[in-house]
Amino acid sequence: MEALFQQLMECTDALIEACQRPVSEETEEDGIGVILEKRERLLHELGDHLAQETDPDKYVGLFEKCKQKEEMAGQLLAKAMDHLSQKIRDTRHSRSVSTNYNAYTRIMPYGAFIDQKK
Repeated sequence: MEALFQQLMECTDALIEACQRPVSEETEEDGIGVILEKRERLLHELGDHLAQETDPDKYVGLFEKCKQKEEMAGQLLAKAMDHLSQKIRDTRHSRSVSTNYNAYTRIMPYGAFIDQKK
């Protein structure tokens, strides 16, 4: 049981580290989605074991440690989601502005501002 709590804390630490890392450095093996799936499996397994435990109160200390890390990870995930939402809003805004002013279809005569008519 303690090993499951330890694995959960290690997984939560990996999630915190992944949230603090820039997105460009993320690989498929240590991506946030993979970590979240692993944590979900560990939580289900831990829940099953705790349901069968006769004295789950002896794990309160480990649960409190996990809860603290969980709160930190939740705050970092919320920040990352806010940052991503802002980037999406900025992208949509620039796309709508470009579409409104025909920036994608307008052919720009590069260097035309240098040429002068005589």
